[in-house]
Amino acid sequence: MEERDIVEAKDRGVIDGIIVEIDGETYSVSAYTAERIKLEIDIMARENDQFIIDPGSIVIKGEITIENVNKSIEKLVKTGYFKFLKAESK
Repeated sequence: MEERDIVEAKDRGVIDGIIVEIDGETYSVSAYTAERIKLEIDIMARENDQFIIDPGSIVIKGEITIENVNKSIEKLVKTGYFKFLKAESK
């Protein structure tokens, strides 16, 4: 992630295309703020959608920063979260 990506992510409350590599496997995840998730739910309600499902989504407490994203990913690695996601094709 470049600094410009983080600045834009702070403004939007989301950053997509975060690449995580574990034991030679690559995973793509996105990070959202709680405020952005609320906005997405409000949009869904207007469109009569009933749910959100997005494997690889991480909701960050606070704002999107490199430190917050990295801490979240490190914790998810330790808890085995990525075992339940499908790795990207090589």
